[in-house]
Amino acid sequence: MRYSIQRELVLQRILSAKIHPTAEWIFNEVKKEKSNISFGTVYRNLTQLIDRGLIRLIQFNGIAHYDGNMNPHNHFICNECSQIYDIEIELEDFISEMELKTNHYVSSYHIKVRGTCRKCKVN
Repeated sequence: MRYSIQRELVLQRILSAKIHPTAEWIFNEVKKEKSNISFGTVYRNLTQLIDRGLIRLIQFNGIAHYDGNMNPHNHFICNECSQIYDIEIELEDFISEMELKTNHYVSSYHIKVRGTCRKCKVN
């Protein structure tokens, strides 16, 4: 993949985000620095970054979110505010038991847990 300033800007916005942004959010952030960038350019670069394994796509409720944390982790999604939280809990025992019971081999996994986050639970 050849270097492009647009792709680098898209990647940096995702890596520096404290959230799991949508393509629209990324576009608006990149546009602040590169005013002539199009949404199509951002979207094509997102696809290339996913294909190269540099970012991860998280789909829920029909909306694509992007994650720059490529370390093994899972996600908690709030049903109220739709915020996505990284969950870094080892699930080796769960995976081992599942493999034992099903006789399947697990090469990778990503678990999405849904519920109400602590911020929404208070309200």
